[in-house]
Amino acid sequence: MRISYYKLLLISTLFFYSNVNSQNQTNAQRLQQLPPGNELLLKFNSLSPQAKLKAENWLNNFDFPDQDFKNIDIDDEGGVFYFDPINNKDNK
Repeated sequence: MRISYYKLLLISTLFFYSNVNSQNQTNAQRLQQLPPGNELLLKFNSLSPQAKLKAENWLNNFDFPDQDFKNIDIDDEGGVFYFDPINNKDNK
């Protein structure tokens, strides 16, 4: 019985730590975890070092849920902005 209690405690601690650790990621780190081929990730990775730094600063200065990555774009200078997918359909 004692061994089971320790196993449960260990598993609970590891689970809690992994959740806390994933919540402490910056938005730029979350961006890097998007699937390969993601348009936003490709755009970010194609930026010049100076523009990439600017984009990282923009991304890390506001909070947004993971779902919003599909409505965020980055310009060539590293500016980060939301776009309306319905009105932007013809422009992409």
